[in-house]
Amino acid sequence: MTRSTTRFAVFTFIIGLFLSIQIFGITKIDLETPANSGAFGAEVVSLPNGNIVVTDPGYSLPGAQNAGAVYLFDGETKELIGTITGERTGSRVGFGGITVLGGGNFLISSPYWGSSSSIELGAVTFVPNFFNGTFVVSATNSLVGSSSGDRVGRQGIVTNSDHKYVVISHSWDLGGFQNAGAITFCRLSLGCRGVVSSANSLVGSRSSDLASSSVTVLTNGNFVVGAPGWDNNLIHGNPNVGAVTFIDSAISISGTISAGNSLIGSHEDDRVGFSVFPLSNGNYVVRSGFWANGSEMDAGAVTFANGDTGITGVVSPSNSLVGSSAGNSIGRRIVPLQNGNYVVGSPDWDNGGLSEVGAVTLGSGTNGITGIVSPSNSLVGSSAGDRVGFFVRELTNGNFVVGSSYWDNGSIVDVGSATFVNGTTGLTGPVTDSNSLVGSTAGDRVSIITPLNNGNYVVSSGNWDNGNVVDAGAVTFGNGNAGISGIVSTANSLVGSSADDGVGGQVIALTNGNYVVSSSQWGNGGVQGAGAVTFGNGTTGITGVVSPTNSLVGSSTDDQVGYRISALTNGNYVVKSPFWDNGGTQNVGAVTFGNGTSGINGIVSSANSLIGSTVDDRVGMLSSDSQLPNGNYFVDSPLWDNGPAVDAGAIALGNGQTGTVGVVSPSTSLVGSTSDDRLSGLTVLENGNYVVLTGSWDNGSIVDAGAITYVDEAGLTGPINGQNSVLGTTAGGGFSITYVYDSINDQLIVGLPNENKVTLVTLTENTQKTRFDFDGDSKTDVSIFRPGPAEWWFLRSSDGGNSAFQFGQTSDTLVPADFTDDGKTDVAFWRESTGEWFVLRSEDNSFFSFPFGTSGDIPAPGDYDGDGKSDAAVFRPAIATWFISRSSDGGTDIIGFGAPGDKPVVADYDADGKDDVAIYRPSNSQWWINRSQDGLLALQFGSAGDKTVQGDYTGDGKADIAFWRKATGEWFVIRSEDNSFFSFPFGANGDVPSPGDYDGDGTQDAAVFRPATNTWFVNGSTSGTQIIGFGATGDVPLPSAYVYE
Repeated sequence: MTRSTTRFAVFTFIIGLFLSIQIFGITKIDLETPANSGAFGAEVVSLPNGNIVVTDPGYSLPGAQNAGAVYLFDGETKELIGTITGERTGSRVGFGGITVLGGGNFLISSPYWGSSSSIELGAVTFVPNFFNGTFVVSATNSLVGSSSGDRVGRQGIVTNSDHKYVVISHSWDLGGFQNAGAITFCRLSLGCRGVVSSANSLVGSRSSDLASSSVTVLTNGNFVVGAPGWDNNLIHGNPNVGAVTFIDSAISISGTISAGNSLIGSHEDDRVGFSVFPLSNGNYVVRSGFWANGSEMDAGAVTFANGDTGITGVVSPSNSLVGSSAGNSIGRRIVPLQNGNYVVGSPDWDNGGLSEVGAVTLGSGTNGITGIVSPSNSLVGSSAGDRVGFFVRELTNGNFVVGSSYWDNGSIVDVGSATFVNGTTGLTGPVTDSNSLVGSTAGDRVSIITPLNNGNYVVSSGNWDNGNVVDAGAVTFGNGNAGISGIVSTANSLVGSSADDGVGGQVIALTNGNYVVSSSQWGNGGVQGAGAVTFGNGTTGITGVVSPTNSLVGSSTDDQVGYRISALTNGNYVVKSPFWDNGGTQNVGAVTFGNGTSGINGIVSSANSLIGSTVDDRVGMLSSDSQLPNGNYFVDSPLWDNGPAVDAGAIALGNGQTGTVGVVSPSTSLVGSTSDDRLSGLTVLENGNYVVLTGSWDNGSIVDAGAITYVDEAGLTGPINGQNSVLGTTAGGGFSITYVYDSINDQLIVGLPNENKVTLVTLTENTQKTRFDFDGDSKTDVSIFRPGPAEWWFLRSSDGGNSAFQFGQTSDTLVPADFTDDGKTDVAFWRESTGEWFVLRSEDNSFFSFPFGTSGDIPAPGDYDGDGKSDAAVFRPAIATWFISRSSDGGTDIIGFGAPGDKPVVADYDADGKDDVAIYRPSNSQWWINRSQDGLLALQFGSAGDKTVQGDYTGDGKADIAFWRKATGEWFVIRSEDNSFFSFPFGANGDVPSPGDYDGDGTQDAAVFRPATNTWFVNGSTSGTQIIGFGATGDVPLPSAYVYE
């Protein structure tokens, strides 16, 4: 065939420039489920070497129900490497989880493991990175308990940066002392093995000694054990003395707790070691708020310790900062500073006869501080109930600010104060209005501090009175090197002007050092609760009265603009107002973008915000922290309604440079499809992509089946379906779905234990293109072939314009498909007389041709090799053989499949990204499908005269077997999820079925072309019914090209 004998012309009616859209899909591979599994995928873990650990605590054997198993898979080849199991009923090996160590080593926690003579001993099993094969958990390969109910490892495993670890076992018994407890330190290259005892573990000596113990890792890698319930058996009748034991990570420790190896209390209920705080320099501080100073109960003590050597002995004023009166509870607040020092806040401290005056004491991170709290070593209050030290906030430059909302200025009670303190030198003496920012009216309660990212800070006082205006609120800027003192006023603060404005309800620090003030109860004139958000400069602050000229504000009662605010990583911010009303439609919700350098002011509206459309959509209801690493943001709205589907939920992606304006819809958001799907929540992965886990998503009639959606950072729109998500298939199973990201193999590992399945998911450029999409917008275009002049006409869904091409001859067979992998369907035909294919490239309107096939063949193009390009293929009925020309490597597949008289029904029936060889047998209405991943499927569906219209009607990523009955105009679809079927009427006798994804939501839409009136009827799954006049008498709708009777 030469160019001169092929008619070719192009008519362009609208010329425009379009951005290239990169569309990503997912590829899913299931790990092989081992035999006897009961909860395969209960936990999935990615190891540093790229291998995969899967737990199955429900694994069972004959006579050993729920023995449990843990499997190790090669993350690259997906092959099973090793298996670790229990052998007795109820052992549930792996139930306690997996702890990852370095180099591919890991630990298995099995607190319910039992031996032949005892139950629930517990076991912690070390698995080296070179392991392969199988073994059964036992005392020879694991750390195990010695008595029934020991449950070794149940309280967790703590690791340090050197991958040494500590096993916590609160329930371990020492002879007749139940729950004495044990802490086992492991530093051996092959972990700890054998039975827990005082010979290999730090143990309690009486019942419940370590029942409330905890382990803290220091920044230098050493460990500290806090045991506030420890009883000193040398002090008869004094339980809960408490102890803190230091563990040098280079030296093993074992035996019982004593004054020789621990810091201990001296009185009943001293509870020493209630909390341990690591300092940035490797040292640590012990808080013992119940410690008694002689007869003064609960005086409290804070003890400094060297992080290389620890501390032993009895807590006393000689080694600790202590209170002198009952109830002082020294150390109620401990704030480690980034310079290594620490701050002790003691709001209950009494100054002589003045109760609860409060004190704040600076401790050296090198030497600590000892003795009794007093005005000579602390910042203190001056009136009973001042409670100085209730709030302490460190600034980003190492200084700190003390907030004391109950501080009294003389006889004026609860005016509040915010006191700046140098983080190196501290501050002693009483709080005054000369060293602090203070209120002026009873109940002002100045105290809430927000550190800015440039070292400065902001003080919020939502109860501050502006003269006679009660609770107007104020926000005051403070310098992070010098602080601010004096009285809050309109001269130094941003303030409200009406009662209950509550300016400063929350302050959000932006990443560039600026800040945003949210006042969601602010009244806009007579409109109560309209809300306001005000931008503040992080170097100079902002003063004056909140108004629409300096703030973003609401316009209706209880709009509550600024209900939530998210600071973006690039310095900009997003204002979330879920209760905003759009005229008479209440609580539609709005999300408004703000520039982090200049802010935004004026009234929230549809012109500057992303909004909902239905009452109580409450767009932006969740997630204060909605920033993405690339500076963009997401908006989750679990109560958004998708038409009649109430509370289907939606997640929209916003542009972090300019913001996103419009209405939440399937075209702008990832959405749920069923009532109470409540789509919301997003987890950002280390590669910048993100995951949406929706436990309450319904898979058709399967309630709460759950879905997990893996999304490229560019975002995703449309409904959750099998093309973009891993879907659950059991009722209620969505809430047990687990996942982890494997950075070595760049894949998401998803566990579905209710289905005994683990699926590996990778993002790929979507190779399964939308059929009959001639403009690359992922929507099927209304399009026709006009046989007489051999013209191709299509209505571009991207812009509504028309295009036409003259290509081919009247008798040619239409085979439009994407042969060049540019995301657009190419105009193409097959000439039966010569067996030649002719393809008009959508990229540049050039064409190419090649021979493949012979007279009598039926052309059946499809992407059989998953490379994104449609492959030329023919079915030869005479010998029931398929010939497929692979575009990936130029080879040819020859497959015997079918029988004479069969019709090809090519589609991707198993969602593996490859089209499957498939036939429909009109003689008995049988469908035979050779799925490339899931194997053969055969069933009977339909009757004589029905037309094949296969496609993904349910959005699970798999093509559904389907036909259209011309006599009644009904569509019949077998759901690929469960082989149930549904039907619905759409069309009439004489119509031509022309299915496709006309609204771009990933699901196939029923559609017909009515030749009598040249009219298209499209039943869009999200867009609703469309009626479009397009075509002329004798035209052939292109989406019917692969429909057979």
